[in-house]
Amino acid sequence: MLLLFSLGAVELLLRFPMGNAAIKDLYRYELDDGRCFGLDPGAEVVYTGWLLRIPPVEHAVNSRGYRGPSRPLEKPPGTVRILLVGDSYTFGVGMPEEDTIAAQLEDVLEASLPRPVEVLNFGVPGVNLEETFEQYERFASRWEHDLVLYLLFRNDLDEPQCDETSTNRWEVASLLRNVYLARVIIMPAILISGLLPGEGEVARLKSVVEQFGEAGSKNRAAFRIVVLGNPVAGENKDERFEAWMEQTEVPLLELSPLWNDRSNLIAREYHFNQTGSRRAAVAIAEWLLEAVQTIGASGVPHRAAAFDDDGPVKPSSS
Repeated sequence: MLLLFSLGAVELLLRFPMGNAAIKDLYRYELDDGRCFGLDPGAEVVYTGWLLRIPPVEHAVNSRGYRGPSRPLEKPPGTVRILLVGDSYTFGVGMPEEDTIAAQLEDVLEASLPRPVEVLNFGVPGVNLEETFEQYERFASRWEHDLVLYLLFRNDLDEPQCDETSTNRWEVASLLRNVYLARVIIMPAILISGLLPGEGEVARLKSVVEQFGEAGSKNRAAFRIVVLGNPVAGENKDERFEAWMEQTEVPLLELSPLWNDRSNLIAREYHFNQTGSRRAAVAIAEWLLEAVQTIGASGVPHRAAAFDDDGPVKPSSS
């Protein structure tokens, strides 16, 4: 009885220094478009940290199922539209919507271009490499766009969330997140492992990147990658990743040093703070500016090397 009382007291006390890990409340599973999971349209949570408590911040999903302003499928005439895909770093966990990389990038580009710019944030916390492509192919690509940027992070080659064990694994994980004592024992190991390069080979990365390029071409959209960290694991991982970056024909921007600088991260959290998001957005904008300027005033890309010459795929009307 004393042991149970002590454990209960510890559980209550832990609620003061620990965050609520509330991201799971933004998810919806087995979506009608074929994705095994994504963001739940209209969902809202007040997030206070993955492990240790940070200042509360509201995270909301718009009525169409992504973070940020809700925009129509068809792009307004004369507008440059960019889609951002990736995991929690793209979504902007721990930051208000206006401080995410997507929102900051839109502000920087609009200040540099003579016509409107829209940057849509299709980041989903927890997705891996294949699931990020699924988010683009089955969902985000329905929005007419000129460019798609994949923000590649260090754990994107982790095992898929949606494999044959995902249901039981997510049920257990959800239970553990609600028990603070279990989280303080187990979650640090999960958090640390999630920050290490995922288990995977360059061939897997190459395959999905090729799929991205093909899908972007069908939508008459450029595809580019922003590297926030090397996702390759194993022996000689840095050399193998650098070799892949040199060999790939996809334009790459290397921003790994930003994440390695703690001044760019939320205190007691491993996601970008306002400064880190702004620095990433400015670097991406400078890198994209020349390519974005090749998009005609009509919003349709010129027939330049950076863009595929195939006909566009019309977004669905749903």
